[in-house]
Formats: sequence, C-alpha cells, structure tokens
Amino acid sequence: MCSRFNLDEPTFYSAVSQFHLSGSERITVTSRDIYPSETAPVIIGDPGRGLDELMVVNQVWGFPSPNEKGLLINARSETVQQKPTFSQGVRQNRCVIPARCFYEWDPHKNKASFFPRNGDVIYMAGVFERPRELGGTFSRFVILTREADDVVRPVHSRMPLLLTAEQVPEWIRDDQRVEELLKAAPTPLYCEKEYEQMALDL
Repeated sequence: MCSRFNLDEPTFYSAVSQFHLSGSERITVTSRDIYPSETAPVIIGDPGRGLDELMVVNQVWGFPSPNEKGLLINARSETVQQKPTFSQGVRQNRCVIPARCFYEWDPHKNKASFFPRNGDVIYMAGVFERPRELGGTFSRFVILTREADDVVRPVHSRMPLLLTAEQVPEWIRDDQRVEELLKAAPTPLYCEKEYEQMALDL
C-alpha cells in the first residue's frame, strides 16, 4: 500500500518543466510529507489545451468509504477495473501523483523510504473523482498499488504502481494503453531505512 509520500519544491517543478504543465502558478509547494485527507498536486489532462496537453491541480487524497468510515486511499491495480468505486475513474479520470519518495513500514513499524535510482521524480498512477456535493471544491484521488518488487518486498507486500516519465501522458490520455500500464514494470528504486536505536544493559 502507500499511506504517505513526500513532495518538495524541486521535485514539483521538475515535473512541471518536464511536461510543460499548466496551472502550476496556482499551486504553492513546500517540502513536506503528505498524508491521506490532505491536498496534493496531481497531474491530469488539460481539456482546455487539447488532447495531448497536461495540467496540474490540487486534489484531496482519499475517496470517502462507502460505509462512511474513513477514506479509501489505495486501489489494487489488479482489480481496479472491476471495482464499482474505481471503475469509472480508471476509464475516464486517470491521474498521476508526483513525489520525491514514498514510505512503507515493516511489521515491526520500522520506516523505510523509497527513492528512484535515477534521481528523477517518482510518478504514481492514480484515479480521481470530481466533487459530488454541491459547491465541492476539490476532486479526490487514490493511488494505485501493485505487488511489491524485490526492493520493497522485504518491508511490505504492496507498493505504488509507478510509471516512467514516458508513460505519464500515456496513462492519462491513451485509453488503449490502460491494460498494459496497469501491469507496468516497477521503476528501479533504492531504500533508506530508519531504525530506532535500542539501549543495551551491559
């Protein structure tokens, strides 16, 4: 799963520059960890500039749970097309969430940070839904997950579905590529671990 990620200003503007994203002037980014229920910059298609253009908007992380208890923050890539909560999003409202790194915790609650080996932006595949309530301000997104690769697996069994920079516009715009990209090979990562130091009585 993915329950927290980090975004900083250099990473954000690297994504903006890479895809010539419109809308960035309306978004203020500070270096911080982003939690469920918070807003984060999300890349979507720009209907005002043509089929191949992209934009960045703020969206809220998490769909309201159908039983009104908590938020749905992840969707499994293997079943997202069959789930009523997410199927429309994967057909019509696909997005990408840029990040500097993401975090996972092992069963002993040790935190691990995962960064891209190439030093580029991490691009996490997602889907979003537009506000249902009258006067709703922000769309909401969830992050798609897949089985963990060899780097993440020692920490957690799931990880975000990661896209290369070349795959970002394809995921958002190309309906014919969805099936293939839902099975995209993992982006090469490296792991930094944080462990609590334990005092030993000698």
